[in-house]
Amino acid sequence: TVNHFVHEIPLDFSPFLDSLANYTPTTYERIETLLKSDHSIDRVKSLILNKHIICKDLCLYYLKRIQMTNNYYKAIIELNPHLLSEAQQIDEQINEN
Repeated sequence: TVNHFVHEIPLDFSPFLDSLANYTPTTYERIETLLKSDHSIDRVKSLILNKHIICKDLCLYYLKRIQMTNNYYKAIIELNPHLLSEAQQIDEQINEN
């Protein structure tokens, strides 16, 4: 099945290009393995609080997935340009506790 959309909104990945370029396939695969088929909020929360993953890497994981799949699904219409800095702040708060 081919999706045909009259009005496509291109996503702006420009705020993330450097970080995505440095995001290794190994990190992506590690997070993919940790999540397995369970991307639930409880599972993600547990992985973050137990320091198996950091928020910034998780955000990059999902950005990478969006890059790989959104051309077909067209499910995402906008990206928060402050996503990675906000994730970094959360990581710092978690490390302080």
